[in-house]
Amino acid sequence: MPEIPYEDFAKLDIRIGTVIAAELVPDTDKLIKCTVDFGEEMGQRTIVSGIAEWKRPEELVGRQFPYIVNLTPRMLR
Repeated sequence: MPEIPYEDFAKLDIRIGTVIAAELVPDTDKLIKCTVDFGEEMGQRTIVSGIAEWKRPEELVGRQFPYIVNLTPRMLR
C-alpha cells in the first residue's frame, strides 16, 4: 500500500456522526444510504456506503462512526 505524506493526511476533516436513518439503495447489492447527524455546526448529511454485504441498515441506526466529511462527492452505481 502506498504511503501518503502527513500533509495530505492533515487535509482530511474526520468527524464523528450519528446515523439517524439507514436504508438499502434499490437495485444494488452493496449500498446503504444513511442520514448522518454531525451536530449543530454541520447538520445532517446523506452518506452512501458499500457495506450492505456485512451490515443491515437497522444495525447502523443510533450508532456513531467516523466519517471523512471533505471528500469530493462522486456518483455511485
